[in-house]
Amino acid sequence: MQFSEPFVKKINHSGFFSILFKIAVFLLSMVVIVSMLMEKKQWADLFIDAFFNQNGLWCFMLMVVAMLANISVEAIKWKILVRSNTTFHFSTSLMAVFSGVTAGLITPHGIGDYIGRILFLSPEKRLDNIGSVLFSRVAQLCITCLTGVFATAYFYFYVEADSNIILALVTAVLTLLFIFISWKYRAYLLDRMKRIPFIKRIESWFEQLRLYSNK
Repeated sequence: MQFSEPFVKKINHSGFFSILFKIAVFLLSMVVIVSMLMEKKQWADLFIDAFFNQNGLWCFMLMVVAMLANISVEAIKWKILVRSNTTFHFSTSLMAVFSGVTAGLITPHGIGDYIGRILFLSPEKRLDNIGSVLFSRVAQLCITCLTGVFATAYFYFYVEADSNIILALVTAVLTLLFIFISWKYRAYLLDRMKRIPFIKRIESWFEQLRLYSNK
């Protein structure tokens, strides 16, 4: 069976594989979630006992609202990060974040978060915005470390003093210091990447980081 040339040209291979990948991620995520729930056969009883009472129901509703608020803020942040070369609606940004979170659940170290988000960008802009995903994850790590420092300090001084708490506190502070220095001198680090043979090919993926303000 032969197809005319105009018909063949209309086939968007990139879009086809993008949709196929999204479907595969969704189905695989469902399989992983269901299999995890099946292993914990008492999860339904524990869930009902914990939340379906007078106090637990309010806690559950607050948890859902907080989760939706967190995802929405993340979607706004993602929309802002890529606005220099890509524009889309909030709903698209929200779907990209959900896709990243879902793909991150079934991949090591949340690598799927990168793939899930960039799939909603135009093909020619995907590699250019890998640095934006990295920045988003690092920003989230900074918030986690910062809140962790205050929580750890409170626990140490008001609950229980322990050497392991000091170790966690020092680790969080050193992580924040490392991120701060790396960000402040990111232009220098990106220039150095160009001089390393096996890294210079991917240096362009992170050029977007130069455009972000230090404020």
